[in-house]
Amino acid sequence: MVKAKVWKYERRFDGFPKEGDLKLVEEELPPIKDGEYLAEAVYLSVDPYMRAYAPKVPLGATYIGQQVARIIESKNPDFPVGKYVVGSFGWRSHTVSKGGPDPAATLPTTVLPDFKGLPESLGVGTLGMPGNTAYFGLLEITHPKAGETLVVSGAAGAVGSHVGQIGKIKGLKVIGIAGSTGSKMVKAKVWKYERRFDGFPKEGDLKLVEEELPPIKDGEYLAEAVYLSVDPYMRAYAPKVPLGATYIGQQVARIIESKNPDFPVGKYVVGSFGWRSHTVSKGGPDPAATLPTTVLPDFKGLPESLGVGTLGMPGNTAYFGLLEITHPKAGETLVVSGAAGAVGSHVGQIGKIKGLKVIGIAGSDKKLKWLKDELGFDEVINYKTEDVAKVLPKLAPKGVDIYFDNVGGEISDIVFDNMNDFGRISVCGGISGYNGEKAKGNVIQLNIVFKQLSIQGFLVGRWTDRWLEGIQQNLQWVLDGKIKYKETRTKGFENMFKAFTDMLKGGNIGKAIVEV
Repeated sequence: MVKAKVWKYERRFDGFPKEGDLKLVEEELPPIKDGEYLAEAVYLSVDPYMRAYAPKVPLGATYIGQQVARIIESKNPDFPVGKYVVGSFGWRSHTVSKGGPDPAATLPTTVLPDFKGLPESLGVGTLGMPGNTAYFGLLEITHPKAGETLVVSGAAGAVGSHVGQIGKIKGLKVIGIAGSTGSKMVKAKVWKYERRFDGFPKEGDLKLVEEELPPIKDGEYLAEAVYLSVDPYMRAYAPKVPLGATYIGQQVARIIESKNPDFPVGKYVVGSFGWRSHTVSKGGPDPAATLPTTVLPDFKGLPESLGVGTLGMPGNTAYFGLLEITHPKAGETLVVSGAAGAVGSHVGQIGKIKGLKVIGIAGSDKKLKWLKDELGFDEVINYKTEDVAKVLPKLAPKGVDIYFDNVGGEISDIVFDNMNDFGRISVCGGISGYNGEKAKGNVIQLNIVFKQLSIQGFLVGRWTDRWLEGIQQNLQWVLDGKIKYKETRTKGFENMFKAFTDMLKGGNIGKAIVEV
């Protein structure tokens, strides 16, 4: 049963709206029926008309407004899962809809058309009701002629700014009337590395502060975080992070102001900006970052969050770390530790694409079920409840040819014992020792020598010159249904630390991200 958060019209506005006029409540939604779909809000519009229409809204009703929502369940073939819709659903997080015309709504509910890589949020803005208001309201009402003078009041709003630009396209002199002289100072929320981690990260090791950002200069842009990545490497790199610095990490951010033509307003970027809500960037290569800052390519309607997951660093880590280090051949056996994480789950699926027998090691039955039933892993092992040393030889009676190592420690020792001669090992990480614990393990040199194993560690930044190659191939595999992904989302920038520690405890399935 899905619970929707809903803003109800609790008390009539008396002048300017006040706290308490609207009330946030939860509603249980019924299961969808034939012809219906369930949509989850992604972007909600806020418009001046909402105040003007208030006298017509019944008390107790969901407050009015449009939203862009993602379809998460459907029994209507015209509204398939994964598509985005624009509808007058009001101020609510989840909606059950029939998809047909709504006699109570003045605007149609429609599946979002292809925006050619532009953000879905434009469905309630420039490419939605405000944009059409400007388009039809100027052209159909006034029939402008080149050389005429147009005055626009409220010129800095969604409609007014659009009207003025259409006026320029039509050859008018445009005068705009607005209420401020410039952009206001932006305050960024930032997580600072306050105290060195001593073992597992603790409350107080990181501190949430605010910073005032300077106005952007020529060549710079201002980006607002939308999705922040949470990854195991963040713990491993902690000793290299200076105290007082912004904590490290990648994010998908939306450009909200720009003086750099290569990074236009409205585009999304993926950058190593760290744990911060807003960033001023020059857009060029950052010598302090090992990964490039790039404008998000066209994901063919897939969510932008994949830019820090399947179609970003984790996806490329899996792609290059398996294919370039181990050179797999059809019929070989691949073992993946940390198999239910963002990288491990991706590695296993590439292994299946390449014709390998894939064995995944993870830490819960729920994770194992996902790996086997949904991702197609051949065999799975729960290292917390099973004796890996006894189970692995039964599942790989002919030995292991390739090992993709995310964890190190005792599990890796067991896999080494089962490697075939001339086996290849790609070492991506060692999460078993990231928190300062002394990982259990044996001397591995004998296995390396007597089995003539090839073992290589890597950093994915090695392949920055081929970065787009990995993204495009992973994108094609996702579109073809050969690569599936799962995200464990935590909402709220203030919950970054919690998402980080939950991930280190193994609480995520697939990619752990924070949705701002």
